[in-house]
Order: sequence, then structure tokens, then C-alpha cells
Amino acid sequence: MFLLFSLKRLILKEQFKVYLAFITIAAILNLVLNYNFIKIFGIVGAAAASVFSIFFASLLSYIVNKKSKQLSY
Repeated sequence: MFLLFSLKRLILKEQFKVYLAFITIAAILNLVLNYNFIKIFGIVGAAAASVFSIFFASLLSYIVNKKSKQLSY
């Protein structure tokens, strides 16, 4: 849920390249983790890989949003 709001803020601030980078990094991380975790843990590994990749993208988004200026309404 956090990822939804923080990435929307990047879109509103017209930082589309940053938004695209976060989504791309999360997707690649998810693929790598899925490949490794499914071998070991099965379907639970797939779920864990998704959680980790979403958490990582949320963390990156949080850090960038904290460093950027506030939106003017």
C-alpha cells in the first residue's frame, strides 16, 4: 500500500525515470528471487520473493521521497 502512494507522488512530481527505475529494479529482483526461492521453498518462496521485492521498491521510494522537496498544492 505504501508503494502505491509513494510512487504516485513521484509521478505527480514528474519524475517518470525514477518511477520506471523503481519498477524495473523490483521486477528484476522479483525474477531473481523467484528463480532461487521457488527451487527451495516452492510456492511459499514465490510469495516471499514478491514481498521482498515490493518492500525493496518501497524502501527506495521512501528514501527518494524523503530527500526530495515537498509538493506545492
